[in-house]
Amino acid sequence: MAPGGLGCCIASPDLLAAVAERGDPEDRRAALRTQAASAALRAQRNALTRLLRELGADPEAALGRATRTGGRRTVYDVDHGGESDLPGKKVRGEGDPPVADTAVNEAYDGAGLTYRFYKAVYDRDSIDGKGMELVSSVHYGTDFDNAFWNGSQMVYGDGSGRIFVRGGLTKDVDVIAHELTHGVTQLTAALEYSKQPGALNESISDVFGSLVKQHHLKQTADQADWLIGAGILGSALHGQALRSMKAPGTANDLDRQAGSMSGYADLTTTAASTSTPGSPTGPSTSPPRPSAATPGRRLGASGT
Repeated sequence: MAPGGLGCCIASPDLLAAVAERGDPEDRRAALRTQAASAALRAQRNALTRLLRELGADPEAALGRATRTGGRRTVYDVDHGGESDLPGKKVRGEGDPPVADTAVNEAYDGAGLTYRFYKAVYDRDSIDGKGMELVSSVHYGTDFDNAFWNGSQMVYGDGSGRIFVRGGLTKDVDVIAHELTHGVTQLTAALEYSKQPGALNESISDVFGSLVKQHHLKQTADQADWLIGAGILGSALHGQALRSMKAPGTANDLDRQAGSMSGYADLTTTAASTSTPGSPTGPSTSPPRPSAATPGRRLGASGT
C-alpha cells in the first residue's frame, strides 16, 4: 500500500466495511454511500500531504488557508454538495453571533474549544502554530456518516441515523478536536497514513480529542470518560461510543481497537482502524508536556 493511502476520518474504512458486511440493507447502503463519498476527500488529503512532506511546499500556499489570523473560524454550508463544492456558502465568521443552523454553531464552537486548548496548554497558535484560519463545512453529501480533515479544512456530514445519529457529528467536541489534530500531525510529524504510522496518527488524534474535552469540562484524567464519540452512534452500532481509550475494544460491538501489541492487526486497508497499542491507547495522568517537539514524538514515546 502506498504511503498516505487513506484519509483521516472519524469512522474508519474498516468500521464501514464491517457495518456493510453484517448490517441490514439500509445499513449496507449507508456504509457504502459513505465509503464512496469519502474517496474524493481522501485523494485530496493525500495530495496535500505529499506536497508538504515530500516536496516541501509552503503550507499557506499548499493549503490555501490564511495564516496569522489568530485561529479565525469560518463555517460554510456545502448544502449537500460534494468535494468540488467545498467549502460552500459562508454562514458564520469569527465573532459573528450564532445562526439558526445548529450544525454551523457546533462546528464553530468546537473549532474554538480546540484552538483555545492548544493555545492555553501548548502556546500553539492554531493547528499550524502560525494562526491558521480554521475552516469548516457542514451538510456535506447526502446522509454522509463521517467527519473528515481533508488536508486543509474540516468537513462534516449530517449522519444517516444508521452509523451516526442525524446531526451527531458536530455535537462531540472530542470528535471535532480529533479531526483537527490530524491537521496538527500533518503539519508537524507528517506521519504516513499507513500501517503503524497511520495507527499512531489516529491514536494521537484520539488522545488530543479527549484532552480538549477534558480541558473544556475542567476534568482530571481520573474524572474523564476517555471516550470518543459518546452518544452519537446510530442504529447499526451498539454501544456507548466509537472508541474507548480507558477500555480499548469495548466501546461498541464492532470496536476492534487493540489494548496491547499482541492485538496489532496489519489490515489490508489501514492499521489505523485498530489504533495500535504501540500508540497511547490508554489514559495518562496528565497531558503531554508542552516542551515536546511534536505531539507525535512525545506520545509515541510514552507507550500505552
